[in-house]
Amino acid sequence: MTALALLLQIMQYEYREGDIDIEECLPKQLRLTQIVSLAHALGYYDGSTAVTKAWQQPNVLRDIYLSLRPNRETPVSPALREKILAFVAEHYPEFERRALRGAELQWMFIELYDYRKRVLQLLYSGGSMLEGFSGGLFYAQHLTGKVNKMMAGQLADIDEALWELADPAKRVLDKLPESYPDEQTVKSAELQWRMDHY
Repeated sequence: MTALALLLQIMQYEYREGDIDIEECLPKQLRLTQIVSLAHALGYYDGSTAVTKAWQQPNVLRDIYLSLRPNRETPVSPALREKILAFVAEHYPEFERRALRGAELQWMFIELYDYRKRVLQLLYSGGSMLEGFSGGLFYAQHLTGKVNKMMAGQLADIDEALWELADPAKRVLDKLPESYPDEQTVKSAELQWRMDHY
């Protein structure tokens, strides 16, 4: 698991869980616990806002998101720095080659994060429910699915940049923390919750 995986989990959580009341939704509780456990293991969250019965998820997610964003002291990885400066030199030669300011990295991160989140919303296939047979809907999903595949194949550079901005060292956890709910448990809870509420 990496900082990029954590970012993607936050995006998915914000989109998929929506306005569902967390106190009444076990899958949402488990997903938030995954995020907090991973953030703590990677050093992005100190646990100061406890994930308790109150489930203060907006504050928790805000704190984790802000800790992932670059700040004025965040070092930029040499590889990413060279990519940025080479691009600027080629396409905007009127700008002199200089050190990147912390604010510039923040702007870059916010731009990429917001875009990646919008793409995730497009790619996420849970938006339409098929009830019975609908030839038109099946065909519409076929057409949009082709575009989604093309988009998904073009995300590697964006994801790489987000990862380098959030964690210049690009650390990888060898194993998940013990407090991290396993995916099978979460998926089983999601299936049960859908069966109970639809």
